[in-house]
Amino acid sequence: MKKNIDSKTKNSKIKVVLYSNKRVVITNYLALKEILENEIKVDKITIFGSNLKLKAMDNYMIEVVGEVEGVKYEEL
Repeated sequence: MKKNIDSKTKNSKIKVVLYSNKRVVITNYLALKEILENEIKVDKITIFGSNLKLKAMDNYMIEVVGEVEGVKYEEL
């Protein structure tokens, strides 16, 4: 039996996986906040680089491709 789990709870932990400097996958995110060619903000995560684009996105994960120069986590 498959059980659906809501990943949008306070207890969910966001996960960021960087594949070389060409691809970033973020899972368990809550909100895509900003998309620019050189910066993409997802929750408290900011991805910096050039030619950044969303390759895939659903309610659970976001995949970003381009020339990734850095990833920053902002604590509030």
